[in-house]
Amino acid sequence: MKFSVFTSEDLVYLPEVQPPTWSNLIPRFAKFIQDEHCHPIKLQLGHEMVGIGTTICHEDSAWLACIIVHPEHRRKGLGQMITQELLDSLDKNKYQTIYLVATDLGFPVYQKLGFIEEKKYLHYKNEGIDYSYVPSIQTHFYDKSYREAILQLDSELTCENRMDTLMEHLPAAKLYFEANKLTGYYLPTLGEGHILAATTVAGTELLKLKIKDSALYGFPEDNITAQDCVKSVGLQYHSTSRRMFLGKKRNWNSECNYSRIGGHLG
Repeated sequence: MKFSVFTSEDLVYLPEVQPPTWSNLIPRFAKFIQDEHCHPIKLQLGHEMVGIGTTICHEDSAWLACIIVHPEHRRKGLGQMITQELLDSLDKNKYQTIYLVATDLGFPVYQKLGFIEEKKYLHYKNEGIDYSYVPSIQTHFYDKSYREAILQLDSELTCENRMDTLMEHLPAAKLYFEANKLTGYYLPTLGEGHILAATTVAGTELLKLKIKDSALYGFPEDNITAQDCVKSVGLQYHSTSRRMFLGKKRNWNSECNYSRIGGHLG
C-alpha cells in the first residue's frame, strides 16, 4: 500500500468509496484539489484506491476531513493509517489545534490516536415540511463594507482565523444587525449553510431563513435555542456526530453555532 496526492484524475473513482448517506464527494474533492490550503491524499492497494482524506489548514489550526475507506477494505486499520498520514503531514508547531468531526464508525479510531471528544452535533432533516418565513427588517444582504465585521465576529466565536475559507462565500451572506451592530451571519453556499450568531435573536432569525430553503441542519447539542427552533417547525432528529480535537483546546462558543459547515470543517 502507498499514499500519494489525490488528483483530478482520481475524481471518477470517488463513487466507489462514497458512503451512501453522504453528499456527492466529487465537487468537494474538486475544490480540495484547487485550494492551496487543502492537501487531499489517497491510499492505494496496487492500482485500486482504497482510502482517501484531506487536511484543511487555517492560520494556526487545521481540520482533517473526508477520511473514508472503501467498503470492501474496512476493519483492516486503514482508517487509522490515513488519519496518521494526515497528522504526520502537519507542522504541529504551526497548527496547534487539529479538529475533525467523527461518525460512530470513526470515533474509536480517532480516540486511539489521541483525539478528545469536545462536543456532540445533533443532526436534523427536513422531510417535506412546507415552511414559509418573512425575513426580519434587521436582516441584510452582504455589502463589502461588512467584510471586516463578519471576519471579526467569526474569529471571536470560533477562536480560529478562517478568512481563507469564508472569503469566497461572503457575497451570498445574509446578515443580522441589532442596534446597528452585526450579531450574526448565514452563509448559504458554505457547506450545509453555516450560521454563527452572538445573540439568540440573531441565531433564531437566521436559522428560520435556512429552514425555508435547506434540508440539512446540524449544530452543537448545547445550543438549546437551535433545538427548540427546528423542533417547533416539525423537523426530525436524524443522527449524532462528535467534534474532536488534538492539541491545544480552544474556548470557542458552541452555543453560537446555529448551523455547522459540515463534517469537513465543523
